[in-house]
Amino acid sequence: MPKGKSLVEKINENVAGINLGFVSMFVYKNGSNTICIDTGVNTRDVEEAFNELKIDPGSVNAVLLTHSDRDHTGGLKLFANAKVLMSEEEEQMINGTTARFLKLIHNKKPECTLIFKKDGDEFNLGDISVKCIGTPGHTPGSMSYLINGKYLFAGDILNFKNGKAVMDRSFLQMDKKLQEESIRKLARLQGIELLFTAHTGFTGDFKKAMENWI
Repeated sequence: MPKGKSLVEKINENVAGINLGFVSMFVYKNGSNTICIDTGVNTRDVEEAFNELKIDPGSVNAVLLTHSDRDHTGGLKLFANAKVLMSEEEEQMINGTTARFLKLIHNKKPECTLIFKKDGDEFNLGDISVKCIGTPGHTPGSMSYLINGKYLFAGDILNFKNGKAVMDRSFLQMDKKLQEESIRKLARLQGIELLFTAHTGFTGDFKKAMENWI
């Protein structure tokens, strides 16, 4: 990132985005509880952003990984005290079973204890409720997270173009049909106030974003 440029976008009183160039991660804070959705591509920029936010990375309670690609897991080491969650279907991407790009590269296993979650799992962290939504396609275990019933973090399962949800670039999709089904699954959700992507920002107009997927 350019020197002196802010990495942080305060979205509302609970949510902040951290723009790390071509990828973003998000922070949800409510009182003493803090959740990260993904961790960016390196520790340096993420640590700078947390200094700007005046949040100690060691105080983060949980990290929700949308999938195991490096640009989403690269900052994990900063959050040594956090529980790290990932879809159980994504384990194949980090244990040497399933290769990623051109079926040649295996994603690196994070150096932490992982808690594997299933589609539909729900848990609470203080006043923060989290629902895990399996959204495979980009990778077999891509997972979206719905926080407090209204903030939907979709990772790489979709991007925005002119305010509308679209598929990611084809060479990054591991299963196009599954990815299409996953976007339609998200499009059926109700009560979404903000929809977040990892590469193309966020929108407050969920209906418009998803109207081509109903």
